[in-house]
Amino acid sequence: MPNPPYVALHPQPVGSRRQAGAAVYVHVGPNNGENEWEQLWGQRRARTRVVIGCIPFFATHIRLGDEVEIDNNRIFQRVLRHSRQSTFRVWFDAAAEQQKLASRLTALNVKWETCADGFLALSVREGADARALTRLLQTAAKGGTLHYTAHRRW
Repeated sequence: MPNPPYVALHPQPVGSRRQAGAAVYVHVGPNNGENEWEQLWGQRRARTRVVIGCIPFFATHIRLGDEVEIDNNRIFQRVLRHSRQSTFRVWFDAAAEQQKLASRLTALNVKWETCADGFLALSVREGADARALTRLLQTAAKGGTLHYTAHRRW
C-alpha cells in the first residue's frame, strides 16, 4: 500500500466492501509536487486480478466492473477487461439540487457514490441508459445547477 499524503476513499461503495474484500490503489497524479491516490474496492479474481466494485471519482481510466491487474502492493497496473459502464462526475452549486437529481437518477437505473458534499460519481450501462443520463445532465447543466464530465466509450 502506498504512503501518500492524500488518498481518496470510498466509504460507501455501490458494491459492499465486505463482499469486495480487495483494495486497489490508483495513482491519479501529482498535486503541488505530491502524489495523490484513489483507493478502489473490488473483488479479487486471482492474486493479481480484481473486478472494480465502486465508481472511481478521480481515476478517469477505470470504471465500475472493469477487471484490472494489480501488483503485489495492490497498486493498479492496467485494465484487463473493460466493463460496459459509462462514468459521469457531477458537482453541484447547491446541495438542494443534488437531492432533486437523486430521484431522477433512480428512475434511470443509475448507480452513484458521493465523494464530498456536492460531488457525485455516477455509473450507468453504455447505450440507451447512458444517452438518457447525458440528456438529463445536459438539461440541468444548461439551467446552471450542476456541472459534469462524462467518461465513456460509446
